[in-house]
Amino acid sequence: MLQGMRKWSGSPLSKLAITLFIGLLLLIPLAAIKDLMREREYRRDEAKTEVINQWGGWQHIAGPVLAVPVEEEYTEHYGDKTEVGILRHYLYILPESLTMEGDIQSQIRQKGIFDIELYSGLFTVNGTFRKPENPLWNMEQGKILWEDTRLILGLGDVKGLSQDVDLIWNDSPLKFQGGTSGTEIFPVGISAAAPF
Repeated sequence: MLQGMRKWSGSPLSKLAITLFIGLLLLIPLAAIKDLMREREYRRDEAKTEVINQWGGWQHIAGPVLAVPVEEEYTEHYGDKTEVGILRHYLYILPESLTMEGDIQSQIRQKGIFDIELYSGLFTVNGTFRKPENPLWNMEQGKILWEDTRLILGLGDVKGLSQDVDLIWNDSPLKFQGGTSGTEIFPVGISAAAPF
């Protein structure tokens, strides 16, 4: 029997079987390492999301845009009934000139074993707006409400504002408020009354 084992252990088939067996055994720690890497990536992403949500989310600045309310009367006929109402929509005016300056600072926040880079910034936006000479549509039964104009600034996440946003409009200080005042130009942002 000993002689049979010596013949088997020296054969190429036995060497292949042993090599395959060792290779399969090495797959166990390799799978454990890959599993650990996936878990660490998941934990890193989870920590990053948690810190970003506390800090204020991803940011972008869009605008500024003037939103001028427009009210138009309409008449609908339904058989022998007539409905009269007012439809409110907005005329959006982009700035004639716009400059934006910013100072962005980065900082590292730690969450567990992970370092997460965050940014904060202070921005100054200057622009000029001009009242359009001729609105682009025919308004026989409506009016433009210039006195109800709002200046809208789109943001990625209002929660990311760490201080009030100041506005100087025609040499007068005004305050921004959260929300875009019912306009649909930006899903999230801030707005201020800016009579035009």
